[in-house]
Amino acid sequence: MRKISFLLVFVFSSMFSFADSGAKNSESLEMTDLQKAQTKLGATFSKIQVIDFKESAIPDLYEVNMGNGIIYYYPKKDLLFFGEIFSKSGENLTQESLQGNALELMDNLPMDSAIVIGDEDGIPLIEFTDPECHYCRNYERWLSTISDSYKIKRIIYFDTRIHVTARPKVEHIICSDDKEKAVYDMYHDITPKGGLLTCDKAESVIADHLKIAKSLGVSGTPSFFMNGKMQTGFKREPILDYLKKR
Repeated sequence: MRKISFLLVFVFSSMFSFADSGAKNSESLEMTDLQKAQTKLGATFSKIQVIDFKESAIPDLYEVNMGNGIIYYYPKKDLLFFGEIFSKSGENLTQESLQGNALELMDNLPMDSAIVIGDEDGIPLIEFTDPECHYCRNYERWLSTISDSYKIKRIIYFDTRIHVTARPKVEHIICSDDKEKAVYDMYHDITPKGGLLTCDKAESVIADHLKIAKSLGVSGTPSFFMNGKMQTGFKREPILDYLKKR
């Protein structure tokens, strides 16, 4: 993603600054302007997926969290800006906001739809995965090699955007009473007697998982959230470091 220079941020600030002379309560006015800006964004750029919409560090410029990244919207001219905003001290305000959004969303993850397996009192590890993902399979096999050293509570969400053929396997896991065995079977290509299970709730659970993945900016599988930070791809060392420090 292209970065906006400090000078450009200063120019933006100068362009968009204004003195509010309205008689309305400032907090109420901010909410009204925010709602108007979001409505106008939806009407003008209808194909943009909006996960979160809020004010940016620059007056009249709004931050649009699309799930896989942040862009900025200037409703007065119906302009979109792609880039990152930095403070004069070098802080990446865009990345800080994206990280803050992820942390807030993680604190409110809907656990009811998650597939939770492993040790109930173990170290929590949030995973976004799918049974057709080669690297996800490698991760599953690696887990068995460290099972004696670490007790892990796996909180699993499925993301089948890349491998749509994984949906029947995901549905089988969701519909199974013994989800731990179902996860093992689906990631090791073991077809259970009687075939793959289906159930009415699977569609809504899969939709929930996809919504959560998008809201957190997950762009590939496997992805892991550890200490509020996302790791995309299966890398042993960061996972081991996380487990050792818990």
